[in-house]
Amino acid sequence: MAFKLHSFIEETFITEGTGAITLGGASGPRRKTFASELSNGDTCFYAAEGGSHYEEGLGTYSAGALTRTAVFKSSNSNNAVNWPAGTKTIRIAPLGISDLSATGLASYKDLLNVGLIGRQVFTGNGTYTPTSGMRHCIVEAVGGGGGGGGGDSNTTSQSSSGGGGAGGTYSLKRFSAADIGASKAVVIGAAGTAGSAGNNSGGTGGTTTFGSTLLTAPGGGGGGSSANNANLIMTSGGTPGAAGTGDVSIPGQPGTPPWGTGASSRGPGMGGNSVLGHGAASNVSNTASSAGAGSAGGNYGGGGSGGRGGTTGGTAAGGAGGAGVLIVWEFG
Repeated sequence: MAFKLHSFIEETFITEGTGAITLGGASGPRRKTFASELSNGDTCFYAAEGGSHYEEGLGTYSAGALTRTAVFKSSNSNNAVNWPAGTKTIRIAPLGISDLSATGLASYKDLLNVGLIGRQVFTGNGTYTPTSGMRHCIVEAVGGGGGGGGGDSNTTSQSSSGGGGAGGTYSLKRFSAADIGASKAVVIGAAGTAGSAGNNSGGTGGTTTFGSTLLTAPGGGGGGSSANNANLIMTSGGTPGAAGTGDVSIPGQPGTPPWGTGASSRGPGMGGNSVLGHGAASNVSNTASSAGAGSAGGNYGGGGSGGRGGTTGGTAAGGAGGAGVLIVWEFG
């Protein structure tokens, strides 16, 4: 189904009444039929006339007939014309704004999905109340990023580093004013907690929700950790969250595992990116004895990096993930 606008399409019809118009063939040698350019379910602007009657509106084509989906302007006080007997003509017409009644203009704006009237951004839990005049909205959401795993160590030249947390899922969906009603609850996915110093995994990021289940964006998984060892034990990075609900849903990037050995340069895992937030970089060191904490993921929904344990007994915490966000784009 698509909106179509073509030249030289005009047919006759003998339909009477206010129902769908059965198309009767091209009105002249240089005119084409609706079926030559439109498929079932396609929409178009039309203009129909016969005698003293006329009508302009939005029609939906199907199987040789045009349903009058919305009447913009007519000789019947801008309502559907009750067509009398006789031969009339109907054509595809590029209607202008000045052709439309107030009701027709509202339908025209709905069709084109234009007219940004507001934007509301939620970085904490709250309630979305539509701006006056909102006819439809597009909602974007990102879940919380996963926290990085902690880095472990003891006093016998053994250490390990944590994996990075995964980025939060991104989801998007369009809603009508009727879908929203008076308001909808917003819950923002919390940042995944940092793995505490030692052999401790990072926490999973929270799920961002809109209207409970209308739109969901799960959080990213936390980075893993492992006990100290003479050589770095390879643990896992955080696993991306599941796909959420929505017209579009994109899980975040996974966190990376740590790399290197316990006796030379080492790098804790990096945090994964979300669509709207960057993951934290690895806290790399060329000094085996040095411990270092992970860094927090960036807003919104970035994963935290892992902590780096030192070979002389220093343990380190991972970095927390970035909190989620929800954005409502409002159209009139």
